Amino acid sequence: EVFSLSLKDFPNHPFALRRALNNQYRKEGVICQEEHEKERPAVSFCSNCDTFICQECVDHHKTRTFLKKHEIKPLKGVFEQGGKKEDFFKCSKHKENCKVYCHTCEEMICHICRSIEPHHSHKVSYIDDKLGESNKTTLTQCLSSVRTQRKAIRFALRAVQDSKASLKQQSTNALEEIARMKEHLFSIVTARCDGLAAEVREAEDKGRRELEVQERTLKINLKKLD
Repeated sequence: EVFSLSLKDFPNHPFALRRALNNQYRKEGVICQEEHEKERPAVSFCSNCDTFICQECVDHHKTRTFLKKHEIKPLKGVFEQGGKKEDFFKCSKHKENCKVYCHTCEEMICHICRSIEPHHSHKVSYIDDKLGESNKTTLTQCLSSVRTQRKAIRFALRAVQDSKASLKQQSTNALEEIARMKEHLFSIVTARCDGLAAEVREAEDKGRRELEVQERTLKINLKKLD
């Protein structure tokens, strides 16, 4: 089972996971979090989607009406040392820092969102910047599990790709063998047919010569009678 992380895994400190994941991105490089056939390097961060995106996704945001208003931040500077997390976790509606976690909606909100619907009646937690030791341990274990499973998935992916290549090669070899067999059988059938045709022609010639002898004999006898 693939291990997955989300804010609901840390209800007491929802920002903790984001911060830990950001540290992981700084160390190992950032990839686009949207679905692609192959991993692509991220070049920007969409504050509205809360997602790291590649250049193709950036272009997609620019061409789609419902995405044009999203706030796209260049990746450079997002993970700079000393940078504040509030710089890229602001409320898309009120541009305020997201300091409140809504348990009902499982998302970060600002204090203005907290005071109005639909969050006004929801269960929320006010987030501080300190990460408890217990959550540190949990995060460490989670990230370690993610790295382990990432390696396992990549290994499995390589195995699948190798199997595909092997299957392709086996198919190619089988088709080539079939073609050779077809050519061989065709040559055998052709030779047999040619032999049968020659036997038929030879039998015809032999029968015709015998009939011609009989024909000449009958003509001579008939002439004698005349």
